[in-house]
Amino acid sequence: MLFQIRDWVGMWLTNWFVAELQLRRITMKGRVGESRADFVHKVNIALKELVETRGWLKFIVTAQLLSPQRVERLLDECDQLCRILGKSISTAKANGKSLRASPTRRLPMTNVQ
Repeated sequence: MLFQIRDWVGMWLTNWFVAELQLRRITMKGRVGESRADFVHKVNIALKELVETRGWLKFIVTAQLLSPQRVERLLDECDQLCRILGKSISTAKANGKSLRASPTRRLPMTNVQ
């Protein structure tokens, strides 16, 4: 049983690391050719993954696989990241609406010959 828990936690930590790398890739500045809608979509996917991770962390505590003290820091970080991504999504959506709402502001054309 202990080896199964160790393997499961190791696999979970690996998945957490991969998710963190994906989050860094998504939020990199200066992405060329990516629309605001693409950005919102990708951050939304990352947010869904974080919500699922938070559920698994709560399951670990409920199933008494690890003590609540060992998981508390991860839950806190997961909650913080959820708030950050949620705010990023709402800000990106709001900025996109303000760009569409102002008729005097035009976006530069990128494919002009």
